[in-house]
Amino acid sequence: MKKDYDKPQYIDIKRDDILDNQKKDKAKDLIKEILENESFGVLATGGEDECYTSLISFASNEGLNTLVFATPIDTKKFDMIRENENISILIDNRSNNEKSINDIAAVTSMGLARILKEKEEIEKWSQVLVAKHSYLDEFISAETSAIVLVDISNYYYVSSFQEVMEWSPK
Repeated sequence: MKKDYDKPQYIDIKRDDILDNQKKDKAKDLIKEILENESFGVLATGGEDECYTSLISFASNEGLNTLVFATPIDTKKFDMIRENENISILIDNRSNNEKSINDIAAVTSMGLARILKEKEEIEKWSQVLVAKHSYLDEFISAETSAIVLVDISNYYYVSSFQEVMEWSPK
């Protein structure tokens, strides 16, 4: 089935990494909206010789400085996170904008992943994840699953295919 999208609106703009406080607040609000309203993201991991992407369910904390997800231990994704803690997660709202391509926005989060080992931390962040994804309760608590915490350094909010705002929760 062919989708009938509108044409992209081309705006001749240059990337503006320097945001004043008003723009920073707007960027944070836009990022928060996508993180709260979307359930899935694409995790990008990198190894020595290859990159790998995986679909994940995620949740964030109130300050947006942390994302959390669960993964089976016996996976390429898990192995690659152990190899290289630098990860990226792309979250977009395209499923909510089927007709207007110009309304699609995406958030790319960059950060360091850490596989949780302490029982208290696992319980705390599992609750955050289950609060957003109650249907994943058994998967999250399984002995064959790990909870991964991502300390976010930067977010990039992209709208209209070319308007970029960078925001850091630090």
